[in-house]
Amino acid sequence: MDTRKQLADFYRQVQQRAPENYQSFSDLVGPDLIWVDDEYLNAKTRIAIIGQQIDRWDYTYPEFIDDWKVDDAIEEYRKFDYGISYYSSPFWQFFHQVRQLQHGPNAGQRMVLWTNLLKFVAADQSRILWKPYKDSAIALQEDILVTELRMTTPDVCIFVTGPDYDEILEQYYPGIQFQDLTAPVRVFAKLKHKDLPRRSFRCYHPKYLRIGGHWEETISTLGKELGWKTQE
Repeated sequence: MDTRKQLADFYRQVQQRAPENYQSFSDLVGPDLIWVDDEYLNAKTRIAIIGQQIDRWDYTYPEFIDDWKVDDAIEEYRKFDYGISYYSSPFWQFFHQVRQLQHGPNAGQRMVLWTNLLKFVAADQSRILWKPYKDSAIALQEDILVTELRMTTPDVCIFVTGPDYDEILEQYYPGIQFQDLTAPVRVFAKLKHKDLPRRSFRCYHPKYLRIGGHWEETISTLGKELGWKTQE
């Protein structure tokens, strides 16, 4: 079955399984629903970069349930320019550096897949990780990311989520192991789980890679793991 149709059908199920009290989640913005481009689907090596959560989005959770068709919600993601208009963002600098090192300087903007560990952000743009309703919010998104990755079949997953979000990874992937490579496991870890690609990693969010001086070390380690010629 076509990957995009699989995802759209799954997202419709997500809408249909909304709890009876969904209107009480008006503080939640999202979920962001991904679009998979042909550039990614045709890539020799499929890479998915997974961020922490969206910064903002175009609808609250109740609005998503009441007012949005899945195809329209997917279109909000599809029309996003992958940070080209504000390339100074550390996340998008990292994203596009990985894309170009893996696929070459002329690689398409959407040759790497972008999604998020948490599919919601609070209306005030703060992290739901620190909210008293964290567990309820995570229950709403249940298996969304896990299903996205299963359906899009990346060869490489790079979680730029940092150690503060490891508890969420452990919830999504029970029994996941965080293994040391060249950097301390808190900074950069290789992930081992039967439901993740063999080449899966978790590192600091790019903002903190910059602040902590770990950017070049992380890129170098990824290069060695993924066989980038520039890193030989």
